[in-house]
Amino acid sequence: MWKSQAGRNVQVTVADDTDDWETDPDFVNDVSEEEQRWGSKTVGSSGHVGSIDLKQLNAEVKDSHAKLKEAELDSQGRASYGYGGKFGVQQDRMDKSAVGADYVGKTELHASQRDAAKGFGGKYGVETDRVDKSA
Repeated sequence: MWKSQAGRNVQVTVADDTDDWETDPDFVNDVSEEEQRWGSKTVGSSGHVGSIDLKQLNAEVKDSHAKLKEAELDSQGRASYGYGGKFGVQQDRMDKSAVGADYVGKTELHASQRDAAKGFGGKYGVETDRVDKSA
């Protein structure tokens, strides 16, 4: 016995005079073969109303999706705009202190890119700025 039930008088009444289950064989099957295949009489719009043309459905879905995506792109703007070329250049966002794209800066060659034979005379030429002044 549980502690919560200790000291209590529990009375359970069992009524076995009625049966809860309907066991009388009075059911009449009034459903046709077509109704058995295509739907229920008791559930609305469950019957077979006709075949669906899947090619037409596919075309309609493609059209509606294309229109939806086009409207979405128009509302968001183009991500490629502003990069130049066929996409166009955003002149209002260019740095005013920057030089144009046609600017070519002068840079000196790295030591590994210079001609090592230069300065030895002959066909290589003489470096006149490095000639010893006392000689």
